[in-house]
Amino acid sequence: MRKTNIAVIGAGNIAQNIHIPILSGLNNASLVALMDRNRTRGRALGTKFSIPSVVQSLDELLSMDSLDAVSICTSTDSHRDIAIRCLEAGKDVLIERPIAPSSKHAKEIVEAAKANDRKLMVAMNTRFRPDVSFMKNQIEGGLIGMPYYMKAGWLAKRSTPGRWVRAAEQSGGGVMMDLGIVLLDLILYLYGYDNVKTVRATTHYHQNSHVEDFITVYLTFADDRVATIEASWAQHTDREVYYCNAFSEKGSLFLNPLKVITKTDGELDVRTNIMRELSGSEMYYKSYKSELQHFANAVQDLVPEVSTGTEALKRMQIIEAIYASASERTEISFEA
Repeated sequence: MRKTNIAVIGAGNIAQNIHIPILSGLNNASLVALMDRNRTRGRALGTKFSIPSVVQSLDELLSMDSLDAVSICTSTDSHRDIAIRCLEAGKDVLIERPIAPSSKHAKEIVEAAKANDRKLMVAMNTRFRPDVSFMKNQIEGGLIGMPYYMKAGWLAKRSTPGRWVRAAEQSGGGVMMDLGIVLLDLILYLYGYDNVKTVRATTHYHQNSHVEDFITVYLTFADDRVATIEASWAQHTDREVYYCNAFSEKGSLFLNPLKVITKTDGELDVRTNIMRELSGSEMYYKSYKSELQHFANAVQDLVPEVSTGTEALKRMQIIEAIYASASERTEISFEA
């Protein structure tokens, strides 16, 4: 099988710790280039991971005839310009989440992908977690039926996120854009559609006044299903909490730890130890590896794209309604 030739753009934490190490070891991809404006950092990573070409400009990178695709790992505010340049140069694109700081920028990226007939994926690695795949299969297979209510949360230990993440002009927002977007995508992915009807949100600013570090969201859907989200960088807690629970008339599903509860002959059937339990870091790495393998295969038309640009655009439109609700302190009727 021919390997997909991929370049990484940006050499920050997510590139150094995830994209570059994983792409360097995939059997269906070749990491052929790295682009970063910091010459010293780029060369050090190039040597460490035996990357054939290390460049500082997009022009140099896109002049490579052998390049099939790129993985964009730069700050969110740069995604639009870089992605459009790459798409117009005939490269397929994977963008680290979120796709862009606004739905306007996201729409321009999606339109560029369509105009140039290129593939566009957004890195939502949570979809590739083995336990999430199990939940998706249980819902679609009819074990518990379609949930009428989901709740998801990501409550991180109190900390100070990276500088650009805390700058709204670069990131597009605070904890909702960093952690909440993952939860929103997870709920919509498990529900199997994104027909949001209304949103209601509350934000808090504990550690700085620039972006929110705590948010709660209540969503209703066109068929009267509901969902709630809570996300925080500001919890006084001794451990990080990450969960997604789904409730239906037939039963319930719980994520992290994975658990299934159904009712048989009037008795509750509780299933645990469903699969080998992985640590948080193991699950994180495994999900990204599966995602990057999938992207490399999608470039070669071996599998369909998932977490598409079109989906990412819809999520950005919902997030903007969420922020409007928090700002105006009222429920917002969502219209894409």
